[in-house]
Amino acid sequence: MPRVVKHGSYLEENHIQCEECGCIFRYWNSEIVIHMTTPDEESFFGGFAVLRTIKCPDCKHMITLSYQFTEYESWVDKLCNLFKKKGKKDGTGK
Repeated sequence: MPRVVKHGSYLEENHIQCEECGCIFRYWNSEIVIHMTTPDEESFFGGFAVLRTIKCPDCKHMITLSYQFTEYESWVDKLCNLFKKKGKKDGTGK
């Protein structure tokens, strides 16, 4: 049976309180679940999103640690904007 030779310690910032049940717990970075947008979602929402969550050990509620959304212009938008600019230059645009 394995024995602990030296106990490790959690990072100080890796403790949180669950907003559902009030449980206060610590977690390792390896326990964080990272969700990223799929290519279809990126084209629909117009950007790339990353969501970091951790599951409460008591009530199993998913707690959001961070959310980052990076907006970008799709190739379709770039193409449409190119035609709009071209139309303005030759006098056919509004």
